[in-house]
Amino acid sequence: MEVLTDERLVGFMEQRILRTAQEFGLDPQSFPRPVSLVRRPEGTQCHYLRPGFIIFVTAGEDRPQQARYQISHEVVHGVLSPKVPIFDWVQEMFATYVAVRAMEEAGHWEYAADEKARLLAGADQLEFESVQNLTFPFPEGTHELAFRIGCRLVEVVGWESLKQLGTMIDEQSTKHDLGRWVDGLDPDDREAVTRILADSESKER
Repeated sequence: MEVLTDERLVGFMEQRILRTAQEFGLDPQSFPRPVSLVRRPEGTQCHYLRPGFIIFVTAGEDRPQQARYQISHEVVHGVLSPKVPIFDWVQEMFATYVAVRAMEEAGHWEYAADEKARLLAGADQLEFESVQNLTFPFPEGTHELAFRIGCRLVEVVGWESLKQLGTMIDEQSTKHDLGRWVDGLDPDDREAVTRILADSESKER
């Protein structure tokens, strides 16, 4: 493993922490510190320390766009769940969706388009019920399926409404409170969201 100290990647990470926290209306100061970037051959993920946070990536200065995408994904976890990891498809949905948006915001349009196409193309490889009670390591296809559901939800309720779910945490289950978010929608949106989730389940049966 290699600690990444490239100022461009570290600066991008700090920018994404600030930008992601602002997007969800959260305090960027709550992000777990100290935070470090570590490159290893495989296994992009983050690791919580007491105190601190490690972002593992498989790319570095040699593949800056891939590194930025991976950093953007892992930063979402530290922003939305700064104390303990949350293992649910909802948070993986946000992490993947925001990472694609981050690449667009950074002007990496081709990379974002390619990643979006890859994710959508691989969304059928996993049954929806397989992501209902996630444990690590996640089943292959988790991010792809979660991303597709996220895209569909944005289409019907809009990003401003969907991102409210990012800060709704059920403290007992340590998961995003999907039920409370759905209940708070207006009747038309609630019906559309329920239909999307039901459709995701029925297509895998």
